[in-house]
Amino acid sequence: MSQLPSLTGREIIAALEKAGFTVARVRGSHHILIHDDGRRTVIPVHSGETS
Repeated sequence: MSQLPSLTGREIIAALEKAGFTVARVRGSHHILIHDDGRRTVIPVHSGETS
């Protein structure tokens, strides 16, 4: 099984935006992204941390 790469919160948000998600709102360090089809996710953006 292959390992997934470590990404920062900003890198994950950039990838999700390419997939059609948009940042709906930000509450503290948590960015809430939504897609036109109703999917939504929360990405924590902490400087220097990877997921």
